[in-house]
Amino acid sequence: MINNKTVAVVVPCYNEESQIGMVIESMPSFVDRIIIVNDKSKDNTSKVVEEYIKNDTIKAIKITNDSNNEKPSRYNRA
Repeated sequence: MINNKTVAVVVPCYNEESQIGMVIESMPSFVDRIIIVNDKSKDNTSKVVEEYIKNDTIKAIKITNDSNNEKPSRYNRA
């Protein structure tokens, strides 16, 4: 959070299994949400991200595969 504003970062990725962990781990502490958009990677990008989610102690991360079924909330409205 900066100046009482929530900060979200969108990370598009395609076949980034070797780099996505470094991106997540090096995210600045003022970032409140990381939105990773996996563009149908053919490698293990999604598995690496899922491991980070599984080990997330805050439980602030959610996986969704179908954005059409999302109910609007303060976290996903544009």
